[in-house]
Formats: sequence, C-alpha cells, structure tokens
Amino acid sequence: MPRPKKFKEYARITAYGEWAAYIMSVSYFGKTMADEISYLWDELIKLFTENILGGTSVRVLDTDPDIALAERGVRYMALESRFFRRVLSQALAGLLRTAEEVKQDRYARVMLPTSGNATPGQAYVFMILAYPEELEKDGGLPGGYEQYRNARVAMLQAYCLVLLSEHRELNVAVGIALDARWTPKGSEGGSEDLIVLQVDSWTDQMVADAAKAKEEFDILRSDRLTLSDFHATNYPDGDHKMSQLKKRRKHRSRMNPMKPRKR
Repeated sequence: MPRPKKFKEYARITAYGEWAAYIMSVSYFGKTMADEISYLWDELIKLFTENILGGTSVRVLDTDPDIALAERGVRYMALESRFFRRVLSQALAGLLRTAEEVKQDRYARVMLPTSGNATPGQAYVFMILAYPEELEKDGGLPGGYEQYRNARVAMLQAYCLVLLSEHRELNVAVGIALDARWTPKGSEGGSEDLIVLQVDSWTDQMVADAAKAKEEFDILRSDRLTLSDFHATNYPDGDHKMSQLKKRRKHRSRMNPMKPRKR
C-alpha cells in the first residue's frame, strides 16, 4: 500500500534537517578548517598537469616528458582522499617552513605509507634543492637553470631508488622536487618536478646502483635521519576561533609552493 504523501514530505524535511545540523556542527567546522591546507595538493596536481601540457617538464631517465609518463604520478596523487591530502600538504608545507628557517640548500622528507594511503606499498619523497648561485658566479654551472633542474631530477630519482632499496616492503615511490623559494632564483617563480619510480623485483645491478646513488648524492644516511610520528584525525575539535582560520590562510599564502611562475 503506498505511503501517505504527508509521510514523504516529512522524510524529505528530516533528511534536510540532518544535513543542515551537520554543516552547522562543531565537527564540520573543525574539519573545514583543517582541510584548508589540503588544497595545496589539488594545486600541485593541476600544476603538474599544466607542466606536461605546456612542455615545461624536464627529461627523466633520458626520456622526453609526455602525458603518459606524467599520468601515473598525477594519478597516484589524485587517488588520495581529502583527509590524506591534508596530511601530505601539512608535511610539504612543514618541509618548506623548516628548510627556510634553517636556510638549508637541500632538504628532504619521506612519507612512508599508512592506513590513510590510497595505494599500499607506495611512499612519497619531498625534496627542496636551492639553485647554486655561488656555483653559477664561479662559472661552475654553464648550463644554467636547465642544468640545475636536471641535477635536481637526478637527485630526486636517487632518493626514490635508495628509499625503495632500503624498504623492500615498498614498490612505488612518488617524488616531488621544488625550488628553495627564499633564494633570489627561487623567488622569481621557480619550478617543480614529479617522478614515479616502481621496482617490483631487484637485481644485483639495481642494488649496486642504489648503493652508488646513496654514496654519490650523500642521501638518507641513518646518522642524519630524524624519524617522527604524525597523528591526525578527520574530524578535529572545532572549538577554534575564526582568527586561526585567517592565520592559516595567511600562512598558506606565504608558504604556497604553487605561486605564479616565471618560466
């Protein structure tokens, strides 16, 4: 027997009321504030796509960049949930902030997989490498910015290779490299690079290559590594003041690695 029309109207009103109550709740407000930084990840995805379409990506492993090559890296990034995009964006912003504070020419951060990752067995490597102004002045950088960027990609690849070699439970590393934005060259706009390295089985030569890369680039040394745990919740406490939201937006604008570029 069909339900009375009045009941149908009541059901619709109840559903709307539940949604209205949710978006006005403390939990929703707290999540909205916490998710603010996650849109850095969205901007990176857009930026890497534009780089490929615009032909501004560099060669990786003697292979010209194309949509098919970039698609894998962008796909891994796009698979991440809003919550984990927040975690990744916080890690990237924290890396930029710390590297600027200590004026470190090279700084890297590894994000090992957690239950929040979209892809098991996949890690992220974030790397910042400052443009060598002094080396250029001394004539040691004849290729200029292009030479620097190719060296940066090679170093990023080395990070990914060494990481996978030392963590055999992983088989995919997604690497993201950025300029040091506090330097004169980086402040002009800079650039960014994305690579994906997948290793499903290791040969003796690959192991040797990883050991050589670790020594040559002086990376991921145990005596310099700092391990830290990161805890986050999808619905943090919402008892924040609006001033904190404004402060976050101001900080995001200052630390945003995706500001307009001068190519």
